[in-house]
Amino acid sequence: MNTININTIITAIRREFRRSEVFHCIVDLFVCFFIIGLFLIGGYIDTHYSFKGSVVEVAEDIVVVEDFGGHQWEVYADGYQVGDNVKVYVDDNGTSTYDDDKIVDLKRLDN
Repeated sequence: MNTININTIITAIRREFRRSEVFHCIVDLFVCFFIIGLFLIGGYIDTHYSFKGSVVEVAEDIVVVEDFGGHQWEVYADGYQVGDNVKVYVDDNGTSTYDDDKIVDLKRLDN
């Protein structure tokens, strides 16, 4: 009778240990996904920036925006008029110069 109780106890301990391993694996996966997500968000923020500017020229679907530093940017967009104040969202392509930066979004500001 003692043998059955010991075997039952050993079996219960093994089951609990397996459950604990599975639980820890799931928690570890969530922690890994969280850390990877932080790096991805950090990388996105590091390569994207925005600025305010004014539309200085519109030709069909090409809009020319001038920032307050005097730099002009061209972007394909519809519905803008000369004089519109806009916020420009830019991807810097991972470089330190703005010559190859790409406008990813353009939004009209309330005047």
